[in-house]
Amino acid sequence: MKRGTRKLMSFLLLLCFGLLASRVSAHLMVAQSGTVYIVGDSAFTVLSLPVSAFDQFDTDGDGKMSLAEYSEHRLLLHSQVYNQVKLYVDDRPQSLQGIMLSPVSEYHHAAKSATQIIVMGRFILEKVTAQLQLFVGLYGHSASSQHLKITVSREGEKNTFELSESHSKRSLFNL
Repeated sequence: MKRGTRKLMSFLLLLCFGLLASRVSAHLMVAQSGTVYIVGDSAFTVLSLPVSAFDQFDTDGDGKMSLAEYSEHRLLLHSQVYNQVKLYVDDRPQSLQGIMLSPVSEYHHAAKSATQIIVMGRFILEKVTAQLQLFVGLYGHSASSQHLKITVSREGEKNTFELSESHSKRSLFNL
């Protein structure tokens, strides 16, 4: 099996494990962080976003998302992520494909309503050698939820940067 294929399979297994873990309310990812893992013509992405970024779906106004709220608004949440998370490939926006959402609560409060939404999906890269910029337009209200720490990796390269409401689009790698 080729090295790239093994990495892809490992990442997919990690995603599957993460989905199972999130079903038992364990954190798949640290709050306010994300990863972009580029393999071949795909950029696999996992983000942990604050529920307060989706406050229009917090119908009871408690600042968290109950399972009932999530179930009621799941399609609208999906649509908002589709519109507010983009990968620019040579300045052309690409939408996240195969979006999976998972509400998670703090580990020690597993039965409580969610404080974070885990977003998973992939961007399809038309050109592997393109200039790539990530845009995220979903930020919370508190100071601690107004930034995202993003780690990007591909074949031996790694980069880390922050996104915020005022700097919501950044190059994945310095060119």
